[in-house]
Amino acid sequence: MLSYFEQKIRSRKNKFLSSIWPTPFLFQKKPLKKSGITPNILQPQDYRDLVLKTMAFPDNEARAIVCDKLALRGYVEEKLGDGYLPDLIDVCEHFEELKLHEYPVPFVLKPNHASGCLHLVFSAEDLAEIDEETECWMEYRHNEAVEWVYRNIEPRYFVEEMLCDNNNHPLPDYKITCFFGEPVMIWKDTDRFGTHYQDIFTPEWEPIKAQLLYPGSPDIKPDKPKTLDRMLEIARILSKGFSFIRVDLYSDNEKIYVGELTSFTEAGNFVYSPRDFDQHLYQLYLEHRDRWISKQRKHYKIKAMQKLKKADTPSY
Repeated sequence: MLSYFEQKIRSRKNKFLSSIWPTPFLFQKKPLKKSGITPNILQPQDYRDLVLKTMAFPDNEARAIVCDKLALRGYVEEKLGDGYLPDLIDVCEHFEELKLHEYPVPFVLKPNHASGCLHLVFSAEDLAEIDEETECWMEYRHNEAVEWVYRNIEPRYFVEEMLCDNNNHPLPDYKITCFFGEPVMIWKDTDRFGTHYQDIFTPEWEPIKAQLLYPGSPDIKPDKPKTLDRMLEIARILSKGFSFIRVDLYSDNEKIYVGELTSFTEAGNFVYSPRDFDQHLYQLYLEHRDRWISKQRKHYKIKAMQKLKKADTPSY
């Protein structure tokens, strides 16, 4: 943990840098207020710092493709084939084009260009909640200087089937954090639109004693999903090419559906408890980075050596 003196020095350094180089430091205030710790954007010390650094300095433009929820569907189909997405019911540019009373319930209405906006429609009664605010979704824009992945997305409304279990409850959400194409952590979100519990596991389904946004389940350890191995395989496929990304999946223990690919969890405005778990995640990131670099070097050296021309052995 940084001392008060070290915090003040870093804070003043960031304040000075923001006056001459504003964009990378526009978003440090919220994380600072939430955690009490000044982000180290230029030299990350934990996973949150890494997220903020990547928000400031783009590392892979493909993040902007998978951030568009409609473009993501095409990305998933290209990588996995058919059968891994909720049914797409409608896409509209204008609110008045939506045929809300004609769509089969339950369904989900959301925009393709924004995070945190959606309506769950279980019955005709829920349509009353779709109000003027929803009409303004097409005008909504993230701060593109802060979250560059949202830049220039053509906004659309789209309607998908709602993924529910036999009791008409939304399926549990499995959010798999990957570093360099390898899963390192799984969040299981249950009852997301009710009490909302969040349990954190290793890829081997061992509980991790850490908490982020919501408390863990009060009951016994949640059962390991039957589809876990395939979910991890899907996460590897979809996260390939990204230094870090979160692959959000749903499963009913038979089928698996892709929800989103998330680059910037909570826009970097998060705090793990215990605090040092964030540092542990960053160390995992560094280990996976070094392993990936070593593997790539070996791969390309082998390719280079295959072209080595051997000198003819003289005959006697």
